[in-house]
Amino acid sequence: IIAMLSKIGAIAQTDFGLQHSWALGSSMEMILFSIALGNRINALKRENEMKQKVVIRQLEENRKLQTKVNRELEEKVVERTKEIYQQNQEIVEQRKTLQAEKNRSDRLLQNILPMEIAEELKQKGHATPRLYNQVSILFVDIKGFSMMVSDISPGDLVKDLDYCFTGFDYIITQHNLEKIKTIGDAYLCVGGLPSVNETHAHDAVAAALEMLKFIEKWQSDNPALGQKGLTLRIGINSGSVIAGVVGKKKFQYDIWGEAVNLASRMETSGEAGKINISQSTFDLVKNEYDCEYRGKMSIKNMGDVDMYFVGGKKP
Repeated sequence: IIAMLSKIGAIAQTDFGLQHSWALGSSMEMILFSIALGNRINALKRENEMKQKVVIRQLEENRKLQTKVNRELEEKVVERTKEIYQQNQEIVEQRKTLQAEKNRSDRLLQNILPMEIAEELKQKGHATPRLYNQVSILFVDIKGFSMMVSDISPGDLVKDLDYCFTGFDYIITQHNLEKIKTIGDAYLCVGGLPSVNETHAHDAVAAALEMLKFIEKWQSDNPALGQKGLTLRIGINSGSVIAGVVGKKKFQYDIWGEAVNLASRMETSGEAGKINISQSTFDLVKNEYDCEYRGKMSIKNMGDVDMYFVGGKKP
């Protein structure tokens, strides 16, 4: 480089310069190389900085995008959670409604049928008829009520009957009797079924005595009603019956047998304000209740039948 510069007259040709041209040239080359290398390094540095800025910008954009996606996902999760909660609430309400309807149906069914029979009917779709060897059947007739029909409005008639029979329902429930049905102003119930027990006759007589007291109080609380002379005629008989459910659209739990017919005759052969019982019932309650023997009474298709009026409990 020194020699070339000397030839072109860029620098003076001296012996020192000629002697040391190679060293000086190498130094110049190193300087120039260092400058070029520095420029290259700076260029690479600027290029890396630009790349870093691009990467940082892309990372920032990715971060913002990820944040946006996360926010959208969170909003969707919140929205879906609300939907699921709402659906669960609707399901809970539907279950409550269904359970309430089921409970209502069960109560209605149990109002028509004894609980054990209602459960059997729900589980099997039918109720098996059963023979009960020893039960007590109680017939009640409201004497004088039929005469009220012409003097009372339909609404008041049904209201009075409902009050009376509701009172009877409460009484027989307290004495473990099962209501069978009402026929006009007559009321039929029985003890000893569907759950078999040995106190059915005592339960029936105790319930009959309370029914008489109930009617007396009802009349004393309603003077106008008392003037009509309403009272009860009650008949009780003990024996065997067949019990079962009849009907498909309207279920009816009923009892059949000679004992039922005789209980009905006990009622019709009795007297107002008294409890008329058969020999079979008397045999079961005679040690607990005072009873008045009426003698043999002739009953159509049944011949002469021993009957008794029940007094009060023995001291």
